[in-house]
Amino acid sequence: MSLRSFAEKRRELLVMAALLTATLAVSLALQWLSVPAPFLLGALLTAIGFSLRGIKAQVPRSLFLFSQGAIGVSVAGWISPEALNGFATSWPLFVGLTIVMIFVAYLIGVVVSRRTSIPVDAAIWGGLPGMASMMVAAAHQSGADSRLVAFIQYVRVAEVVLVATVVSHFLADDITGTGLHVGTADMPSIIASVAIACLAIPAARIRWMPAAPILVAISAGSVLQLGGVVQVSIPNWLLLGANVTLGIQIGLLFTRQTIDSVVRIIPPVVLSSAVLILISAIAAYGVSQVMHVDQLTAFLATAPGSIDMIAIIAMTNHANVSFVLANQVTRLLLVVVIGPILARRVTRQVKYQETKYREAGD
Repeated sequence: MSLRSFAEKRRELLVMAALLTATLAVSLALQWLSVPAPFLLGALLTAIGFSLRGIKAQVPRSLFLFSQGAIGVSVAGWISPEALNGFATSWPLFVGLTIVMIFVAYLIGVVVSRRTSIPVDAAIWGGLPGMASMMVAAAHQSGADSRLVAFIQYVRVAEVVLVATVVSHFLADDITGTGLHVGTADMPSIIASVAIACLAIPAARIRWMPAAPILVAISAGSVLQLGGVVQVSIPNWLLLGANVTLGIQIGLLFTRQTIDSVVRIIPPVVLSSAVLILISAIAAYGVSQVMHVDQLTAFLATAPGSIDMIAIIAMTNHANVSFVLANQVTRLLLVVVIGPILARRVTRQVKYQETKYREAGD
């Protein structure tokens, strides 16, 4: 290793050490203030602060994927025959609500495009309430501006995390679920659970499956647990580490260069995300009344954030994780089916209108 490479490696390690130290300090402060999901939120805010100051850092891809897998396995620990029976009786509501939310997001995307310089296909992909990383990848494959899509998606993810922490604080007494799933299984079960979480790393190569890393971990853990093979259990310290990893990864996406290049569209993007979250909150109130679940569970079930972030917040705040994930996964799968159709349809219309306009001008 050359002297320059050694110096760069040393700098990267020092930056990451400083980032982790600052994250720990902020997270402990938030925990002392009784802020929900303090390690997730602390990592997110700290990473945004570092990134906006031009301090570069990078989370290893394998660690990021493993963290998704660990969260997926923790979610699988909540899946029981009773939860599956609940989904079997409630799926019409989940599907109907998901279709409505996709249509609302579509309309918001069209309006944002017309009021700003954002291309309509990027506005629609950015507005769709699916897993952020999946939407960015799908948008890139469709030819949309993935940079704009990523910015819109992750602004909304950050807003959802911030809003959910506030909402959970005020609805803490309304919870009907159980607590944070802390691993109490024996060592063989923990080892098996960690091995399942590692499946998220090769699962990232599955291009046709949306959010493959976390969904593979959830599926594998659920099948093994429901089959009586193993009681999945992720240690609490490892789950907190996954929270920090995901928070840092999302926060580092908010670079100064990205902010500078899209500074003019920040207000409409923030406002459109807030409108979608508000509509989701209104829908959540209806869900809580119809399904007789607590309001925080209903809010997280309808919240337009990434499934991994929502899973963390649900587990940390004692919500009904099975109910939340049933609706989130339903929406994720439907967005995969409906999203490309909407984006292609609108793009074709826009190109057709542009062609007619040019022909009329000639």
